[in-house]
Amino acid sequence: MTIFGSARIKPGTPTYESVKKLAATLTSMDCDILTGGGPGLMRAAN
Repeated sequence: MTIFGSARIKPGTPTYESVKKLAATLTSMDCDILTGGGPGLMRAAN
């Protein structure tokens, strides 16, 4: 799964927390997570 998104989204916001939860769920299903490695949503996915 590739997750890219806004670098402006801050930790603790609903969007950030949703992406964090989504990435954790996908990881528990043995999916690999690829991101752009940047801040914001990509950090949440990491």
